[in-house]
Amino acid sequence: MDETVPRRRHFAQGFRYGLPVTLGYLPVSFAFAVAAVANGIPWPVVVLISMTNFTSAGGRRPVLT
Repeated sequence: MDETVPRRRHFAQGFRYGLPVTLGYLPVSFAFAVAAVANGIPWPVVVLISMTNFTSAGGRRPVLT
């Protein structure tokens, strides 16, 4: 890390860079939650699925059969 730039400024810059990605994921995750709960999956399970699903990150992903 460049010591001439304060850590807070690095954090703010990273937050600004990540904000568009976050805003892009919100509608998708909200739609998933609404559809899952409407189809009878309990909301705690929906939260667990959302927290453990890494399919959009590339690499390996769990396969449920």
